[in-house]
Amino acid sequence: MTPFGEKMKALRAEKGLTQQQQADQLGVSKAYISALENGARGKPSAPFVDQICVWLG
Repeated sequence: MTPFGEKMKALRAEKGLTQQQQADQLGVSKAYISALENGARGKPSAPFVDQICVWLG
C-alpha cells in the first residue's frame, strides 16, 4: 500500500463510508478505488486528486 492509498483509505474509513459509496460519489468504479488504496494503480491525475480532496474534506 502506498502512503496515498493508506491516507485515502483512513479518511474514507473515518467518514464511515464504503469503497462503493466513494466510487459512486466520485464517478469511478469500486475496483478503481480499491486499486488506488492498495497501490495497484499508478498515481491518479491531479484533477482527480483534487476531486478526492474536496470529497474527503
